[in-house]
Amino acid sequence: MMGIYTFEKMQKREERKKRLRSLREEGLTYQEIAEIEGISRQRVYQLIGGEGGCFRGITKEVCIYDGIRNWMNENKISKAKFIRKIHGCYSYESLSRLSEILKGANTRKDMIDNILSVTGLTYEEAFKRSER
Repeated sequence: MMGIYTFEKMQKREERKKRLRSLREEGLTYQEIAEIEGISRQRVYQLIGGEGGCFRGITKEVCIYDGIRNWMNENKISKAKFIRKIHGCYSYESLSRLSEILKGANTRKDMIDNILSVTGLTYEEAFKRSER
């Protein structure tokens, strides 16, 4: 079972990623950054390498709601990032539940409110479905 990412852990992770990105923007290679940080080159790439070009997009199979799907794609937000924004933490269970919701499963009002708060969309905008 995967651990839960608390807000503090997420903050530290984001600070680390920011530091790694900064080193990369200064022209350092992944290997040079890895040696500075005491981690592997592959880990540096996992943390920052794929950003800005690896987002594959959210499809109708992943999210049936046009508004939420469009918002996630426009903001390059994966399901994992989305659940972190909604809950402030991440767990396998919360990600699984979000996957069910995005595919049309019923959910509690507080989850809907959290989704609307994060996206800034109205209920009608977020949960609109186009004709199949």
